[in-house]
Amino acid sequence: MVCIQENVTSYRFVLLMAGGIFAIFGSRSVHLNGAGPLGVLTIAFVAALGWRKEIIPGSEVHFSMDTVFLIVELSAHKS
Repeated sequence: MVCIQENVTSYRFVLLMAGGIFAIFGSRSVHLNGAGPLGVLTIAFVAALGWRKEIIPGSEVHFSMDTVFLIVELSAHKS
């Protein structure tokens, strides 16, 4: 059995990405286009508030999100 404490950064990263993707595409499917970005910001804000209370060494999700943001930003500028 995998210990959750060891992979907490990976789980949190996947949770944020999945929640954001669900918010974007879910809002488009119900024709509420402005609700998706608002949902992404709300998910990230609430997660940051809750995870700030827990101090787990090595659980820096923002490093993973920075990497994804740089890749998306670079690919958007190439187009």
